[in-house]
Amino acid sequence: MNTRWLILLPLLMVMGCDSTVLGPCRVQSDYDLYINYSNPTGTAPIITFDDAQSSPEIKVDFDQTFSGDSAGENLINVVIGNVRVIDEDNQNHEITEVLTYETALSGDCDWIEDSEFRMTSEVISNLDVMMVLDASESLGEDFPLVLQYAEEFAQEIFNTNTEARVGLTVFSDDVEVLPPTDQISEIQTFLAGVTQGRFTTLYSAIDTTIGVMLGSEAESRAIVVFTDGRDNNSPVDLTHTDLIDRVQASEDNVKISMFTIGLTGQGNLQESILEDLAINGGIAEFPTRTSQLEGVFERFSKSVANVYTLTYERNAQAISDLDPIQLRIVFRTDAK
Repeated sequence: MNTRWLILLPLLMVMGCDSTVLGPCRVQSDYDLYINYSNPTGTAPIITFDDAQSSPEIKVDFDQTFSGDSAGENLINVVIGNVRVIDEDNQNHEITEVLTYETALSGDCDWIEDSEFRMTSEVISNLDVMMVLDASESLGEDFPLVLQYAEEFAQEIFNTNTEARVGLTVFSDDVEVLPPTDQISEIQTFLAGVTQGRFTTLYSAIDTTIGVMLGSEAESRAIVVFTDGRDNNSPVDLTHTDLIDRVQASEDNVKISMFTIGLTGQGNLQESILEDLAINGGIAEFPTRTSQLEGVFERFSKSVANVYTLTYERNAQAISDLDPIQLRIVFRTDAK
């Protein structure tokens, strides 16, 4: 090793930097979220994201702009909701530590740790979840297993978050809805009365569920869709892009996260549509056998329930939106 690096290595270790990652001296981390921060008037802070540099494992609505408010004398807070960390294997991660860095004005490191301004994380407990379940005949004898996995999904949500509520929308020829509840017995009774039908009214079921969730006042809202086929019974003028637009056009600060599960093998599943529907931090997964569904529902239950609010606190210094401060938020995590 070069003598210069032998001299610098102890210093880099003290600084928490890793010369092998993202440049000559960068902080070793699990996952990074890159942020642009401005506050032109000193009273209206704004955060936007740099999704090109941010780790893809961080699931958040990168297109959303988050504004902040005063938090006392010469302080402001910007709150970022509905944040999840889900790795490439769709494994949920728990945030154990959050470190905040700003671009350095000089020196060897690209980033310096900020000890005065900080980002904190808090698990959201006020959560509403709706499952949208396919009850069409194409599921055949596997349908009772789907109902079993749906019940286990709800129970896992309740086990993880005692304040959560879970509802159901079941579709085949018609659409039936159980609004969000905190009682597993209500979910069990509803599922016990579900029967299979011939058709797949997928889009109408999702549209109905979006309406339920837009009426929710929960701090985090998620929809989990399961199907094994394409829509063949909704109004012809209702498309999956209409559903996406309805969610994204909502002026509510709490965006609905949508997760999708498509059971392949029936020959008529449109994976690209389900991928498009997985928005606002949601993900899509496509098991090939019913036996794999149990694991998928279990992973999704953890990802849906383990959602965070981030709060960035700093002083009320005026920062031009033409020259925003660049922040690098480092998440230290554990797979959960």
